[in-house]
Amino acid sequence: MLCRWILRTARTKRRRQTLDCCCWRDRHMSAASQKDPLNSSSNSRANESDFTLTIWVDADSLPKDIRPMLIRRAKTKRNYDGISILVRFVASRNLPEIPRDYLILVEPGDGAADFYIEAHAEQNDIAITRDIPLAERLLAHSVHTMNDRGDIFTFENIGERRSLRDALAYMRDSGIAPPSPKGNLRKPSYMKRFADALEKLIVQAVRQKAAPKK
Repeated sequence: MLCRWILRTARTKRRRQTLDCCCWRDRHMSAASQKDPLNSSSNSRANESDFTLTIWVDADSLPKDIRPMLIRRAKTKRNYDGISILVRFVASRNLPEIPRDYLILVEPGDGAADFYIEAHAEQNDIAITRDIPLAERLLAHSVHTMNDRGDIFTFENIGERRSLRDALAYMRDSGIAPPSPKGNLRKPSYMKRFADALEKLIVQAVRQKAAPKK
């Protein structure tokens, strides 16, 4: 009974926040769409999109211990079936350990990095984020999504994860549950799980991107 009450309360709170969130998001997505620091021409970006696949990293929430792996991936410039893999870290604060060639700085603000990714990610790109609402929106635009634990989000599991996330957030806000742990170093097995999941998602995304358009 307590769990059902918590879930109902969390869903009600989420609905109340939706309108404000959408208005804020629309303003930031509009601004992000007008200025892209990586490409000076939207037409050029559209022409190149068939030959590139971008991994968008929500760097604001990305743990430090996983950054080196993704930086190495960015520098490797691997090619899959003629499709180049790019890695772009999006953050609202400077992260000195990430080379500027791969870092996109956006205006400081809650959710600013998320909204930039949503505005620029294209079909069959990949996004790495802990933000469940962002992952849900990206899936709706055919963007492959996963978190830094190696969990791949799908239409089949994202709804359940959203409900669980809302319930846990409500419990933490109410003092029922402790805050989420931060700064824990991962075991090598967890790093391998993330790397394997990312490779699997890249292969899947490349296959779909290379498929003949109907």
